Amino acid sequence: MHTMHRDSVFFKRDTVRVVKTYSLEFAQEALEEMSEAAQVDLMRSLGIDPVDTAEDALWEELCEAAQEDGHTVSFLRGDGM
Repeated sequence: MHTMHRDSVFFKRDTVRVVKTYSLEFAQEALEEMSEAAQVDLMRSLGIDPVDTAEDALWEELCEAAQEDGHTVSFLRGDGM
């Protein structure tokens, strides 16, 4: 039986909200909308060399890090409120 996961607010304080999502499309769109500097910071936080890493490799690393239960992946996205 496949469980349908719903997006939920993971953390909320003052003007920041972090949303946990199970949508690959939403997560990939968020990655594409990130500035280059933010992507470099993300790569460094994951231990990836930003000089030798293409955006596709970053996406693959994020999907691997997002694994939860078997094939379930989840992503966290922060935004200003």
